[in-house]
Amino acid sequence: AMGTAPTWLSSYGDDLLCLPLVLSGILFVHRWIRRDSRTLPMGHGLLALVVFSIHFEMVLPAVGTGAVADPLDVLMYLTGFLVFQFFINRTAAQSLGKSSAPNLSRDMMARPTLLL
Repeated sequence: AMGTAPTWLSSYGDDLLCLPLVLSGILFVHRWIRRDSRTLPMGHGLLALVVFSIHFEMVLPAVGTGAVADPLDVLMYLTGFLVFQFFINRTAAQSLGKSSAPNLSRDMMARPTLLL
């Protein structure tokens, strides 16, 4: 029927978009506070991935809120995190093609910093 989303989109679309939207908001605040165009440290995104996965797929179903645990939701959170990390979480220079993609080995080994 017209106006009806495909089943996979209505089931997993919100999970797929969740982390790119949340992390983009955090990135905006991060840049506003620091007054620069740094990227969000990978550890921040990984922490969000773990927190969302545990909260929505383990805690809420366990406390009887009517939520249902679905491992595919975690896969969608992971996919959304990867979309954010490789396509959204870029400096202005990277966005303009003046720099390479994020350096995974450097980013994964970097010590996480706190936003204070």
